[in-house]
Amino acid sequence: MVKAERTRVGTEYPRETLSLVVRKIDEVKELVPTRLPDGGYAYKSLDDLAINVDRRELLEYMAETGYLEKKPAETMLVCPTCHKVDIVTILKCRSCISLTVKRERLIEHKAGGHIHPESAFNRKDDKIICPSCGRALGIDEWRTIGAWFVCSECGERQGTIAAEFRCLQEGTTFSPIMGEFIMLYKYSLAEKSKTLIGFDRSTIVAAVVQTLSEKGKVETNFTVKGKSGVVHTFDISCTIGDKRIIIDVAFSSQPVDDPSILSIFAKTFEVKDEYFLLIAWPSLSKSAQELSNFYKINVIQAAELSYLQNKLNEFVAEHFK
Repeated sequence: MVKAERTRVGTEYPRETLSLVVRKIDEVKELVPTRLPDGGYAYKSLDDLAINVDRRELLEYMAETGYLEKKPAETMLVCPTCHKVDIVTILKCRSCISLTVKRERLIEHKAGGHIHPESAFNRKDDKIICPSCGRALGIDEWRTIGAWFVCSECGERQGTIAAEFRCLQEGTTFSPIMGEFIMLYKYSLAEKSKTLIGFDRSTIVAAVVQTLSEKGKVETNFTVKGKSGVVHTFDISCTIGDKRIIIDVAFSSQPVDDPSILSIFAKTFEVKDEYFLLIAWPSLSKSAQELSNFYKINVIQAAELSYLQNKLNEFVAEHFK
């Protein structure tokens, strides 16, 4: 049976699922959160892994059980009422609380040494015109040396302005003090993770052999001569009654791509009389899926051994009645 890890709340994660995450982090070195346009966040590096679980809960579990090291990455502010991230910033005058505040930068013309408020410069295309010498200045010819804020209502000049936040879901307005802070974390591999990296192609082949051995005669590294006389080797063959199925395993930390499908088709074309099955771990890329459909290759895509074993049983039951 496939060993599964149990969390303190009873959720089970197959060892191969943990292995996929470890291999991906080993590849990217550090798993960091990406902020999304809707205000949320995700661990985008895991997007191409075929794991059907809550990824944040999985990462939390792997940190709790010592497979991953967890460190703060950034703080996210959310609405204290609905706990959602759909918020906008509200800028206010510190004196009259007006919402009509504008920024005034102090700009220096580098070569001439002329210093003026930003409002004194006219613009021409992507350049600004120095009010002292009349030259059109490109972005590398001037710099900001200071700034202040001016209230359009009371006219007061201020070094800083007040900021509040408004929830677009609830309409609630709140200050940073009253907002809810959520810490986002980044993950790297801990020493214990090395125990998972041993999961490889041979593990999958062994699981297939174990499942099929209960149904018929199984051979590994099975060879068969093709129509051209070339001898082709397949990972597994299984004879059930008077029928035989030959199997290849395409294993990768990424979705299996086109070259694997083309190579397999070249072999299966040579041995058309044989019943063929491809096991793609953890999945096929979109283009590889289209190729396998075009060439009518039987495929089981799996990223968990228990799922693979169930699909194998279904496949045998359907095709070897």
